[in-house]
Amino acid sequence: HPIISDTNISPARLETTSDGNIWIVGRFYQSINLDVGLSNFTLIATPNIYQFFVAKYDKNGIFLTGKKFGASNQFINIPEIIADRNNNLIIAGNFNLPADLGLGAPNLTYTPNNTSSFILKIDSNANVKWVVPCIGLGINNFLVEYITLDTSDNLLFTARGVNDSIRL
Repeated sequence: HPIISDTNISPARLETTSDGNIWIVGRFYQSINLDVGLSNFTLIATPNIYQFFVAKYDKNGIFLTGKKFGASNQFINIPEIIADRNNNLIIAGNFNLPADLGLGAPNLTYTPNNTSSFILKIDSNANVKWVVPCIGLGINNFLVEYITLDTSDNLLFTARGVNDSIRL
């Protein structure tokens, strides 16, 4: 199934879970239709704001669920996604303006000093389980670049920063 956007869609990452489902994560501007067909599942972005999306499809490409997250006037980048053994999805992202990471009421909005990161875990229905902001404490960038899980599903990550420290 194609994904259609009015303007500026950037599918960034793809992950297959142990149950055969496929997750696509990326960013969009204006709107995106994640299920072109009978149901049409369209997400509308906050005006003039980039947001990122998750979309889940079964092994035959049938749309199952989708959701939008984040809100940044410029930069939202998704460098990594990984599925755990319970088919939850862990997403690493970077942002450089205030970003709503989608936890519902109250929304958790984080304002970085420059470019900072987050790690977000969603369940198989795209509901947020937790989010960890990785906010640089200095004036430089702090970017999560790689995430992985060990054999016990503990999260490990690497990040890049210049003369900076991190608050988790």
